[in-house]
Amino acid sequence: MNRTNSNGSQILRRFVQQAESYNRCMFSNNSSITMNKQSQNVNDHVTEQILFCQNGIDNLNISSLRVNQGAEFKLELYSVPYPIGLATGNINQHFKCEVKSSSSFMADLERDDSCALYLLEQMPHILTFKDRVKILQMFIEHDKEKESTEVSSLRHHLKNYYEIRRTNLFGDAFHSLKSASSTIWKNTIRISFINQQGLAEAGIDQNGIFKEFIQEVTRQAFDPAFNLFKVTENRTLYPSPISDRTENYLYLFNFIGKILGKAVYEQIVLDIELAPFFLRHLISRKNLNYSCFDDLMFLDRDLYNNLNFVKHYDGDVSSLTLTYSIDEDVLGEMVTYDIIPCGRHINVTNDDKIIYIHRMSVYRTYTRIKNQIKMFTEGFKTLMKPEWINMFSVPELQQLISGESSDIDLEDLKSNIVYQGGYHRTHPVIKWLWQTLEQDFSREERALFLRFVTSSSRAPLLGFRSLNPPFTIRCLESSEHEEEGESLGRIFRNMVTINRTSSERLPSSSTCFNLLKLPNYKTRRILSDKLRYAIKANAGFELS
Repeated sequence: MNRTNSNGSQILRRFVQQAESYNRCMFSNNSSITMNKQSQNVNDHVTEQILFCQNGIDNLNISSLRVNQGAEFKLELYSVPYPIGLATGNINQHFKCEVKSSSSFMADLERDDSCALYLLEQMPHILTFKDRVKILQMFIEHDKEKESTEVSSLRHHLKNYYEIRRTNLFGDAFHSLKSASSTIWKNTIRISFINQQGLAEAGIDQNGIFKEFIQEVTRQAFDPAFNLFKVTENRTLYPSPISDRTENYLYLFNFIGKILGKAVYEQIVLDIELAPFFLRHLISRKNLNYSCFDDLMFLDRDLYNNLNFVKHYDGDVSSLTLTYSIDEDVLGEMVTYDIIPCGRHINVTNDDKIIYIHRMSVYRTYTRIKNQIKMFTEGFKTLMKPEWINMFSVPELQQLISGESSDIDLEDLKSNIVYQGGYHRTHPVIKWLWQTLEQDFSREERALFLRFVTSSSRAPLLGFRSLNPPFTIRCLESSEHEEEGESLGRIFRNMVTINRTSSERLPSSSTCFNLLKLPNYKTRRILSDKLRYAIKANAGFELS
């Protein structure tokens, strides 16, 4: 950009004054600022921004700006998620330029740096999704440390062990935890399942049983037959408008919100997909460009098409005899609802048809279920702080809840397996296992296999490397004290101690430890048949 020195100095002084003023208001240290050229006109101005982005950096041009003798300006940029290419030779000698990497930004967050926190709050999406997931996990770990310190002083006054009957799983869960404090929810909760015979199921709950508890409670709560949630045309879930017919429905929604919050808090992925217009209310940061009308296409296609017709109608809309009301079938009875006070008596005209479309859209996607949304959101935020969730978009929030929707990455799983009891990656049974998963099993069966071992049918967001405890495969005949690892000596000693197993035995698992106990089968066909039977048997923790 072509400017004279005086013009450049004047622009820069004004820019620095604005930035310093803004800096004093917002931060205790230097803010991250950039200058963008607006046009080629000599009268253009340099805009000041708090900038933290991966696009647009190429437009940065400060080489032709001149400052008065002794003036100095510090330009601080975060290079996230990709390094910023900045030609240092073009930067005027009066400027200091500090380029920070994404790791530096993470370190700033660790120190609760006000600038980094503000940037994360205002512009989180210039960080990659996985980086933001790591940041979320860091925040949660800090919160757990704080809560564990508090609970240690109240240990004798807090209950964290609950017996849950499988025959009344949701009811027992609700009555046991509905009054639990946020401190109890944020700390370890121990579950013991009681089977149909009234006996406690075998298994030590080291999060595996609790994961199954969370998943089973969620499965029942979101089942449309339970009357709390309905399914849209594209198979996503949202609060049922007639859920108010259910006793204690608002308390139930608050409880389910806490269950979902606990799942995200503990990184337990769930096989549910929520409607975007419902999920959007969990995010405090509002999208001003969002319109409820856009969601109607998935919620009520007929209404969407009718409103779209009204929107583009060239004639007199009043001739359509529309009013600010809607008729709905409620348990076989037609009921008229006003979308504004006395709406059934107010006609829609050409002058207000856009308002009518907006009001109708808001009613269908929010107003009629606003009490359910409010209680669900309050429950969810008991564990998940708003500033954490605001780092994510609606689709990303869905991914936090349900994990990776793609097929299991078997190569990633293979590279993060721990073998025990004589098994190793070149053992015939292990080769048969991977061949079975890759060639014999369908995508759905691979998901069942993962659920059988880890209690979750979806892979961790950050890959199997982040699974804790690690995914482990042990020979069923070996003792708990067999040597582990893949050194030649260990492999040889363990190979001579394990025998081929009876073809009648089934694989079993300990989801508490993400452990698959796999018999030493004689053929691949036997392994494939037994494994398929086991993963579909749904026998819990007592399968043998």
